[in-house]
Amino acid sequence: MDKLCFLTIRPFQRITALVLILLLFLLSGCSQENSVKTVRVQKAVKAGTIRVEAKAVPVIRTFPGEVRAKVSITLASRMAANVQDVTVEMGDQVKPGMLLVQMDDRELQARIDSLISSRAALSRRMDTIRARLEYAKLTFERFHRLYAEEAATRDELDRARTQLQAKEAEIQAARADLKAIDAQIREIRHQLNYTMIKSPIAGWVSYRMVDPGTFVNPGQPVISIDGRDHGFWFVADVDETLLSHLKKGDKVAVSIPAAGLDIMAPIAHIRPGSSKGTHTVTLYMDISGFHVKTGLFGRLSLTLDTDSTVLLPVSAILDRGGIKGVFVVDKSNLVHWRVIRTGKMWKEEDGLLVPIFSEDFDNGKPELQQQQILVSITSGLHPGERVAVSNLAQLREGVTIE
Repeated sequence: MDKLCFLTIRPFQRITALVLILLLFLLSGCSQENSVKTVRVQKAVKAGTIRVEAKAVPVIRTFPGEVRAKVSITLASRMAANVQDVTVEMGDQVKPGMLLVQMDDRELQARIDSLISSRAALSRRMDTIRARLEYAKLTFERFHRLYAEEAATRDELDRARTQLQAKEAEIQAARADLKAIDAQIREIRHQLNYTMIKSPIAGWVSYRMVDPGTFVNPGQPVISIDGRDHGFWFVADVDETLLSHLKKGDKVAVSIPAAGLDIMAPIAHIRPGSSKGTHTVTLYMDISGFHVKTGLFGRLSLTLDTDSTVLLPVSAILDRGGIKGVFVVDKSNLVHWRVIRTGKMWKEEDGLLVPIFSEDFDNGKPELQQQQILVSITSGLHPGERVAVSNLAQLREGVTIE
């Protein structure tokens, strides 16, 4: 009985052994495949690098300001009348001689029409007077001959002379009336020019004070225009304590975000005296030659001192979900992602660092990153470290740089 049991169990053990051998073979194959994946080597990437250095940057203080036109004129009415039409709106461009405001000229036109009618009637009357004058001359000459021939009396000759003199006086009075009418017509036509208010310069309408139907008196302002061809000022009020550090001709940093301007502009004027309420002085910077308009907001930056700060090209900085960082390269040329904090942005102009008050970099716009813009690094980098500045899209943590 024992021998029979042994013979029935032995085939089952053989099958179990074969299954175990197959499982061991499969597991060894998987382990070999995994080992191949772990030893795979990444290729080196070509990328440019720079060594970070600390540079002297200005310690600045900013003051708000605005753009103002060098030439700004206000046009006023030269007569009492209602406004018939205003052809421009605020901000419209104007050219010299362009009609801006049309005053109601109907009353003047009616007066001219009346005077022209009176002149025509007077002209017809003068034709009659001339005819009578000619007749009086002939009569006087005839009586003068008859009197010389003693064929007419002295009284007849005197009456003929009196009639001639009366007609001559009448024609002189008519001529005087005609001149007076002509003078009135010229005067009214001259006044008609006042009903058309035109622009004397090229520029923009900065303010419109009247609308159609408005009654204006002589001297009342109706339109203000800022000149375009005469240039612009950037005007800012600064603390009076800084006056001793400023002089005419000094170049200061001016930023006008709406116009995309970050420039060094010379101080053209310093208004004498200080404001009693704010204890500030007003500076005028010449920004002629740039495409700006009156009223644009800007900032004036004055350099008070210098400080040592790490600067980095904006093109070397990546923004990942609002977190800024750079690729730092160690001594073994391995790349490491490093989170940094940034400060002010700068650009070089005439050997000076000009602050940039723009949010283009923060908004991810490529225009600013293509320029030679430098960024102050407040934390995350130290002088002497190497940072990748090109081919950033191919870099990853742990990649080797050629």
